[in-house]
Amino acid sequence: MDREERLLAYMQDKLDAADRAAFEVEITADPALAAEVAALKAVRQEFDAETVAGARAAGWERLSAAIASQRPVATNDNRPYRLSLWQAAAAAVVAVLMWQVAAVPLLQEDPATYRTVTETVAGPGLQVIFAEDAPAGEIAAVLREVGGTVTDGPSALGIWRVSFSDAEGRDAAMAALSARTDIIESVFVE
Repeated sequence: MDREERLLAYMQDKLDAADRAAFEVEITADPALAAEVAALKAVRQEFDAETVAGARAAGWERLSAAIASQRPVATNDNRPYRLSLWQAAAAAVVAVLMWQVAAVPLLQEDPATYRTVTETVAGPGLQVIFAEDAPAGEIAAVLREVGGTVTDGPSALGIWRVSFSDAEGRDAAMAALSARTDIIESVFVE
């Protein structure tokens, strides 16, 4: 590192402690170098003073201009925000559309799980008694898993008739439903 680079590093406090101490010894030994360091320090102090004073003046001018450009607002401006008739109507239309698009499809029952009593379903069936506290969502999920369709029920005794497309499906469902003792009390072949 040459003398100019060390001088620059010294002025920017980039020298480590050992190099800094060695350079300060060199400054005390060389009057020309000491004068150069003193001149650089004076320039730095003058530049810092001008920059701070200029920044203060410019900042105050910007703040004054910003304050002057704003319109006066009453201190107690508590007027309520009111929608116009058109805005209220548009909000109502958007709410109805969102209800139709988002909520209604989620609330509809799965047509493959439940059928009305008047519909006839050909195929073998099971009679199932669900637990009294079994949620309807879990009942529908279990029936969907086994491929069953509710064709009757629940009766006064709590018996549901569940139909299947074939005997193999009914037998597989019988085994699966018998294992679900958490929501099913009993399962019988029709």
